[in-house]
Amino acid sequence: MYEFYKKKMMNAAKIICDAFGEAIVSIRTIKRWYTNFKRDNFDIEDKSRSGRPSTIDDDSICTVINANPRISIEEVAENLNVDKSSAYLRLRELRYVLKLDV
Repeated sequence: MYEFYKKKMMNAAKIICDAFGEAIVSIRTIKRWYTNFKRDNFDIEDKSRSGRPSTIDDDSICTVINANPRISIEEVAENLNVDKSSAYLRLRELRYVLKLDV
């Protein structure tokens, strides 16, 4: 919130990412927060949304990945019988990162 008063969105994003990890917050999220802050709304929690909840169980993803850490997203999706994009999004939410083979 301190950075909000200094009016520097990019600095706020950099400071947050430096403190909590790279790409933990996007500039788009920071812009949304700034818009809310200007309206005297300092709540940064995500609002509940309607829509279909995730059908992918976190434990099953962890089991699949722990069994083979070099597994591809396509293979994860196939093992869990879900769409590739759903598997990808869930892996990102769980903070799994894609790494290239060396």
